[in-house]
Amino acid sequence: MEVQEEQERNDGLSEDTILKQDNEKPDLNMVSQLQAENRLLRDEVASLAAQMKNMNEQINKLTELFNERIRYTEFEETSRKNMNDELQSYKKGLLFNMIRPFIVDMIQLREDILNDCQDANSNDQAFISQNQVIAYAEEDIFDMLDKMGVEMYRSNKGDEFVSGRQRAKKIMEKTHDKELHGKVAESLSYGYSYEGKIVYPEWVKRYIYEEE
Repeated sequence: MEVQEEQERNDGLSEDTILKQDNEKPDLNMVSQLQAENRLLRDEVASLAAQMKNMNEQINKLTELFNERIRYTEFEETSRKNMNDELQSYKKGLLFNMIRPFIVDMIQLREDILNDCQDANSNDQAFISQNQVIAYAEEDIFDMLDKMGVEMYRSNKGDEFVSGRQRAKKIMEKTHDKELHGKVAESLSYGYSYEGKIVYPEWVKRYIYEEE
């Protein structure tokens, strides 16, 4: 009796074990779906990694461009400063080169006048008169202006008055000749021009007609 019961228990256990094993047998459709999802996940991870790599490359490029721009800006600022310094130096040098001949001539004029005065005094001669000094200086200044390309002009009595080339004093010369009205009565100073441009106009006195 006990042996029969033990056999029945063993048979029941075997059936449960078989049923349990049957229940634990994997579902092929589920396995296939899991594998597909796993492959999809790996692909997404790989794609995300590629995107991150590409993003890092783009960031590195932008960083390099930014650094390059900073270096270029610093170089540009330095170059601009150097160019400005060179320009200022060039302008100073150019200005000096332009006025140097005039300065040298003025110095030479002064030295010549001083030497002439000293020679006259050392030779027990009378001092050079003021008019002689002025005439001497005027002649040398004339030569200096001529060397610099400055042209000098002066009108004659009865010439037409040309506005721009000439300026008239308020005091006018009266005349009874209608044809002289408004024309040049007297030249009071030279006019000066450089390359066709008026530098200093001639001052003149003009005629004004007055009936007798």
